[in-house]
Amino acid sequence: MNCIHCVCFFALLFVLVQSYSEDDMAEAVDTCMKANDITNQEYDEFFNTTSSEEDWDNIKRKYKCFVHCLAKEMDIVDSDGYVDMELVEKQGELSKKNWNAFSECKKENDDYLDMCEYAYAFLDCLTEKMDFNDFNNESE
Repeated sequence: MNCIHCVCFFALLFVLVQSYSEDDMAEAVDTCMKANDITNQEYDEFFNTTSSEEDWDNIKRKYKCFVHCLAKEMDIVDSDGYVDMELVEKQGELSKKNWNAFSECKKENDDYLDMCEYAYAFLDCLTEKMDFNDFNNESE
């Protein structure tokens, strides 16, 4: 996983889970690791590895499903598994730019039927469209 994608992933989690306690977030991560057969060692290796952009397209399915599982645990997806903008809004305040990024990524990716692929494509889209300067100000 490209290092920027790791940073983006954790930055997104931070803003979206402002209403979560550290213990709740740790429990969600643990739940999703178990659900997707990811060991602590695999988790650490995956998120501490920097690799080429091409590797982003070849991520193992269990990591893609892990992302979707976290979205479910964070309660930002609807009953069909798609990002729900109202639920995102309840989790944390986003700037107008980043709200638009979420909206655009939703429109671009809501045709996916595979929820693991959907979650990862959505995350990839956000890393391209979000303004991380605004993003840092949202969490203050």
